[in-house]
Amino acid sequence: MIIEKSELINYKHIEKSYDFTLDEEDVKNVKDIISFEYAKVKVEADYISELALIKIHVKGKMILRSTRTLKPVDYYFSEREELTCSF
Repeated sequence: MIIEKSELINYKHIEKSYDFTLDEEDVKNVKDIISFEYAKVKVEADYISELALIKIHVKGKMILRSTRTLKPVDYYFSEREELTCSF
């Protein structure tokens, strides 16, 4: 997902979303992750007088190995972050 500076300056507000998954090969070296089901990323960017205000929201689901029983456990995650960048 790429947001160009010129695109942000022209539109002043941009929203983009992206869905992705990882296959077994991507997580095979992480012993506690059984599988990575999906993730959804939403990015909102605003241009305000030489500043880019960026909001990122990532949510998804993994199947992890329980630390007690080693059985599969669904793990839902949701993270938000806000960044301010100057041009």
